[in-house]
Amino acid sequence: MHLADNSKLWIGAYYYDSALLAPEHMQKLTESFLDFLVVSNPKDELSTLLSLCRPYGIGIISSSLIPFWWGDEGDSAGQYGTKNVPAFIAQMDGTLQEDPLYWGDYLLDEPNAADFDAMQETIAAYKKRFPDKVPFVNLYPAYASHKQLGGTYEEHIRDYVAKVDTSYICYDYYPFLADETWENYRRNLKVVADACRESGRDFWLIAQAGAFKEEMPNETMIRHQGWMGLAFGMRALMHACYSPGWWHEKTSMVDKKGEDSQMFHFVRRLNTTLHRLSPVYMPYRNVGTYENPAHVPGYDIKADRAIVIGAMEKEGGRALVLANGENPTGPLDIATVSLALPENETATIYYYGLATRPVVENGRFTVTLPLGEGAFVVFEPKQ
Repeated sequence: MHLADNSKLWIGAYYYDSALLAPEHMQKLTESFLDFLVVSNPKDELSTLLSLCRPYGIGIISSSLIPFWWGDEGDSAGQYGTKNVPAFIAQMDGTLQEDPLYWGDYLLDEPNAADFDAMQETIAAYKKRFPDKVPFVNLYPAYASHKQLGGTYEEHIRDYVAKVDTSYICYDYYPFLADETWENYRRNLKVVADACRESGRDFWLIAQAGAFKEEMPNETMIRHQGWMGLAFGMRALMHACYSPGWWHEKTSMVDKKGEDSQMFHFVRRLNTTLHRLSPVYMPYRNVGTYENPAHVPGYDIKADRAIVIGAMEKEGGRALVLANGENPTGPLDIATVSLALPENETATIYYYGLATRPVVENGRFTVTLPLGEGAFVVFEPKQ
């Protein structure tokens, strides 16, 4: 089992500092309920890291074994092919990839569209050499520049789908940077979720768990990202970051010494919710996401505040992800949602991943969503 098999809602995090290569630090990581790590540790540390992960079944995706490419500001656009990575993959040792906990290789981060053709050659070579592993690629967010993307964001994602054969689309977006807007954040979710739905790919999201300044995002902000991802059909979530990475050291989940921050506990509690929800949520697929309750086909929904609604379906079943759509940096607004319940159906509401039956009055029931929160509502035929 690993990230690409859809057996559960996989949850990972970026970076694991070299100073933490000891059993007590890995034990600490397991308390945050992570399934895997995306790491850049040197090659000579990977065997040690895998041995520490083994008792807990934690997977790793590494950027250290295969020449890594980062798009940066776009100055090197179109030059990825000069690295001749397919030839490297064909000739490399591959011993570490034999480990079941070595889930895959981090090949490119934020490539320009001009490199998609060469990137596909690398991915094809990787799949041929390591058919059971994940060729991991992360794309730019919608706030990247035209120069970085090689076009508009919509064109960037469209070209990726047309040229690059992955089973997923993954991107990172850090909505709590000072100059970001919620309109752009939602736009990014929609563009990628639509592309995943139309091309039959999984939606993987990298969320902000840190900050450049010492003041970190609060728990409402962290949970908002998780519920927005679910509302748009997310199949895997990665927190950036576990170890500091590019953020201020005090705002990542742990510092360079392995001491936890408030962020550790914010993420742990969100992960607890997601793991509880996973067995119920994952059999469904997102068939559309809506911000206007009146536009959701087949449902009668009313809300007193902004909400985001993910319509979910599986064979013989339907469900909704309901998320409070108010800006999580604003007042602590509670959204009250009223839903009609057909006479031939029952409903189960999952708050924090725990099931409860609603009180139905006059054919309707209510779901209450605090700021940053959501609920999963399953509709089933009456027996």
